[in-house]
Amino acid sequence: MGLKNLLTLKNLSKSQIEKIIDLGLEFKKGKSYQTLTPTFYCPVFLEPSTRTMLSFETAAKKLGLKTLNFNPGHSSTLKGETLYDTLKTIESMGTKVAVVRLKQEGILGEIAEQLDMKIVNAGEGTREHPTQALLDAMTIYDHFGRLENLTVSIIGDIKHSRVASSFVDLYKNFEGKLNLFSPPEFGEFDHEFKNPDFEECLKNSDVVMLLRNQLERHEKTFITSEDYNLKYGMTLERLKQTKKNAIIMHPGPFNRGVELDSEILNDPKIKIWDQVTNGVYARMAVLSEVFNG
Repeated sequence: MGLKNLLTLKNLSKSQIEKIIDLGLEFKKGKSYQTLTPTFYCPVFLEPSTRTMLSFETAAKKLGLKTLNFNPGHSSTLKGETLYDTLKTIESMGTKVAVVRLKQEGILGEIAEQLDMKIVNAGEGTREHPTQALLDAMTIYDHFGRLENLTVSIIGDIKHSRVASSFVDLYKNFEGKLNLFSPPEFGEFDHEFKNPDFEECLKNSDVVMLLRNQLERHEKTFITSEDYNLKYGMTLERLKQTKKNAIIMHPGPFNRGVELDSEILNDPKIKIWDQVTNGVYARMAVLSEVFNG
């Protein structure tokens, strides 16, 4: 049994998450996939994206889907058309799945209930990014051979990160330790997995997940890029302090000289490009499960 939609990871079971990750890894290892019955898929990206948009497009093409090209700059959303009406229009043209990315929060679930077309959440506000969490989990599993009994520390602009939020939803299903470190310069932060000890998160973690400083979501600058790199950036010296078999991740886009330095990008511990690669296969798995749901 596949998925009706993929809007959040909050209601997915451990076995459903593992099934998607396993399928993604099978695709990556060369599993031959049955081309889905030729049908239309439409990416509706109302917020800028490179990795997510292109990996979904690549995944859809690998699965044999026909892609409708939606350009928000040339769409009726500029004329005041609601998201529901846009998606209903796309559905009425015979599209079976829409992949949607938007800045607003908490509206995709309500809209999806009113449509027969399947919906995949490609990023919603600051709370949901389920496919990013799945590809991150796939990357971790690909390296360690497991998701259980690992310490994962997420470092950076946590309050504005849908990547962090969705990964927490996913990792709650597994036996492991989560640390969330948000620089005090970003203000008060309270969370069940909060860890205010940056050095502990850095030195005692199997996985260190860095986050982009989302300045566009801040009302003012709390810390300069230079100071952030000095205090919290992944420099060569800090990389040497991590565990021997630790991996460093970042969902992208990353800012060189802020969250991490250019000189470490080719270090074996850095898994940023693996995440990009795994994004295609994880999203192939998601689309397959949704189409079969």
